Amino acid sequence: MDIRHPLLPVMRDGLDPHEDLVRLRRERPVAAFSMLGLREAWLVTRHDDVRTVLGDAGTFGNDLSLARDGAPVAGQWQPGGLGFHDSPVHTRRRRLLAPAFRAHVVRGMAPRIEDIVAAQLDRLARAGPPVDLVRALAEPVASGVMSALVGVPRACRRGRGTSRFELSGDLGTSVAAVGRSLDDVRRLVGRQRAGPRAGLLGRLLDEHGDQLDDQELAGLIDGLLTGGLDTTASMIATGCLVLLQDDRLAASVRGGAAPIDRVVDELLRYVCVAQLAFPRFARRDTSLKGQRIAAGDVVLCSLPTASRDPALGAAMDTVDPRRRTTPHLAFGFGVHRCLGAPLARLELRVVFSALLRRFPGLRLAVPAERVGFKRFSVIHGVESLPVTW
Repeated sequence: MDIRHPLLPVMRDGLDPHEDLVRLRRERPVAAFSMLGLREAWLVTRHDDVRTVLGDAGTFGNDLSLARDGAPVAGQWQPGGLGFHDSPVHTRRRRLLAPAFRAHVVRGMAPRIEDIVAAQLDRLARAGPPVDLVRALAEPVASGVMSALVGVPRACRRGRGTSRFELSGDLGTSVAAVGRSLDDVRRLVGRQRAGPRAGLLGRLLDEHGDQLDDQELAGLIDGLLTGGLDTTASMIATGCLVLLQDDRLAASVRGGAAPIDRVVDELLRYVCVAQLAFPRFARRDTSLKGQRIAAGDVVLCSLPTASRDPALGAAMDTVDPRRRTTPHLAFGFGVHRCLGAPLARLELRVVFSALLRRFPGLRLAVPAERVGFKRFSVIHGVESLPVTW
């Protein structure tokens, strides 16, 4: 089959992978396509193949300069962060951030996260129904946690928007959004360098400020904010939608009958808000599932489609916290696996449990079919989630 829509890799059917992606997974798991002007690109949809690509950094790299004609782009656009860099740059930067996400450090954030969630639930109760859980819970909680972690004041968290993830326009719109965000964070770095310091940013300035300039620091912090705000907020809201459509599952979470760790992990697999892993670029001529991939070709991995792969087990298009399968790909795989995964899991555990216990009568305020989803976005999720109780 041909890929008829250039934005198919970021298309969904509500919570499910688009039917054409499911068909590709079955018939052409490594398929050539063109998207946003990418002429030599491949889309990978099966779980084992996605793990192969993401786990083989020696064959598939992240650095933009590896792409065919990519050197000029890499020279003009410096996104910073971790996702578009390979070792040694990626390794050095990841080591700078890793201490903040060690298990004992994340566990130590639990009381603060519980306070943030409780305060937001108090606001919900005072406001009264109906409310939009995206604006009234998901975004403020994700924002508050990242503020506590990074040291970002409230004013700097607002208005980041999602235009960097929207692909319905041209690529320039997304690049411009990244540029604006980096400028905002660079100003924040400058203020902390000159004045009072707080959070992870303050620690980086104290311990490595002489080795890191404002541009590199801004890239690191912007990458953390992007991962910790947009993806986590989308996962909170969309996970709530799933729970509110499954009375038995919601009741088991509310009453503690279902281990919350398993529920969260299954929701991460089932929803998988990150549509694509960071693009990979073939370092040399290679092959995958019989397809010849030339050096410089772009390889995109569909994470939701791979996480629903029927090769992993039965009924992968349903939510079952009891299932035992190969680990899902919601956080990626390999050396670029999401550094903040433990923190995201903790946030989701706290939010889902506290919300359902605080509001036992919580339910959708509109028919489920009227809940709108983002279109053509790298980060999937609901546009709004009206609820009542």
